[in-house]
Amino acid sequence: MALKIIMQSEAEIKGVLLKTLQNFWGYSSFRAPQEEIILSVIRGKDTLALLPTGGGKSLVLPASCIGFGGSFVWWFLLFWL
Repeated sequence: MALKIIMQSEAEIKGVLLKTLQNFWGYSSFRAPQEEIILSVIRGKDTLALLPTGGGKSLVLPASCIGFGGSFVWWFLLFWL
């Protein structure tokens, strides 16, 4: 189910995301692909994001939901080779 967000502009959405990032994680800006990924999820697009270790995967999904009053379930798969 896609998030249903009605806002005046994309600038407002980005403002809410940045405020959420600052309040919950203490960072002043997103890393390069994070904001683009979050905006894609918020727009309801099917999104596959591949980020390297240390790329900030652990805040992409929560930030998409928390800033707009949603909830999320984090399902982590770890494959041992």
